[in-house]
Amino acid sequence: MSQIVEEAKKRRAAVFSSSKKRPSHSGIDRDPAVISAHLRRNRLPARFLLPGEQNTRNASDREDKMKDAWDKLKDLQEHPELAGTPGYEPETLREEGDPIPWFLLLMKQPHFAPPRSWWFELYNRCDLPWARLLFEQPQFEEYCHWEALSRLELVKLSFLAPEIFRRNFPQGRRHDLYAFLTPLELKGLLSDVPQAAEELDMEEVGEKIGPDGWLFVLAYQPQLEKYFDWPTVEKRPSNYWECLLRRQPQFADHCDFSLLGRWQIVRILTKHPQLADRCDLSRLTPDDRKKLEEKGIVI
Repeated sequence: MSQIVEEAKKRRAAVFSSSKKRPSHSGIDRDPAVISAHLRRNRLPARFLLPGEQNTRNASDREDKMKDAWDKLKDLQEHPELAGTPGYEPETLREEGDPIPWFLLLMKQPHFAPPRSWWFELYNRCDLPWARLLFEQPQFEEYCHWEALSRLELVKLSFLAPEIFRRNFPQGRRHDLYAFLTPLELKGLLSDVPQAAEELDMEEVGEKIGPDGWLFVLAYQPQLEKYFDWPTVEKRPSNYWECLLRRQPQFADHCDFSLLGRWQIVRILTKHPQLADRCDLSRLTPDDRKKLEEKGIVI
């Protein structure tokens, strides 16, 4: 057994019973753009930078490289033959890319497995989708830093890869962790592992995650509709309507389109132009219509 797992065994009991809140990373492959943008600046020669700006510029460059690496790793999921071509060198992508898109790649293309040293450097990352990776590719179990797994990942693992869960936590029960899951973690659990609804008190869960949380969950798991009371959201504005209707347009009858923001209307119509007759199109600006036309949608 690897040194990594031996080291982790010493701390497993404390990890499993801990109620300390740890960050989760639900929906990681759903909005990769969150890793970029906020540090981007206009490029100027270094001599024109104010004191202290160089560090910001360096951070901006790193963010740009990370976003580019994310996109290329996503490409490799479907086109592994690109590996080794200019810009798609695995070693460079390991240096510049975040581990999260690497995990997503390994779920589909395990032959891109990085060297052991890369895995060892993940010891302090508690936001990685280990449960999904081990479900798809259990051979990576030896590299898992068990002490860094969040509560949410432990619960997901117990559903997705129960043998691995029992092997590493023989005395652990996922029920002991339910009470400590935050609303964000509950949304992540149900959106990734819908079968958890059979064990959870869904009335209590609904109170915790609220109407917005339900719209998010239903966007990814529409079959959980049976646990949801639609009247709680039918006359209520929410940023999550766009998330839901882009993925599940069959729920359009439950949405009051007059409450949607302009940007929500544009994003929904980009994916489902057949919903145009439900929207107040007079609110769209010329730029909005131009964006839709560029995608072949004429309103």
